[in-house]
Amino acid sequence: MGTRWNVSNGKYILIWHDKWLPIEPPFKLSSPNMGENRPAFVSQFMDVENRKWKIDKIYCLFNENEAKIVLSTPIVSPQFEDSLRWPLHREIGISLYSPKAKSS
Repeated sequence: MGTRWNVSNGKYILIWHDKWLPIEPPFKLSSPNMGENRPAFVSQFMDVENRKWKIDKIYCLFNENEAKIVLSTPIVSPQFEDSLRWPLHREIGISLYSPKAKSS
């Protein structure tokens, strides 16, 4: 099963490469990356300060089913960094790693 990312600020999560969606494995998008000019990080689809997704960007890039999955993905408080979790069960998980502590 492996780990998946919890989305906080989206700065460390690669859209097509990383496992970050709250779905059954593989936790990843299957929509193809349509070119180099496409956003690479989850943060580019987020209004981090307001903890909302940029709906228009998401529906332009992903198929309808995947867009709905992305929009249902919770955004944790932006004061935290993205973190890897090991989903043991649908309701719980263990936080394993935070890639970088926020500096003051």
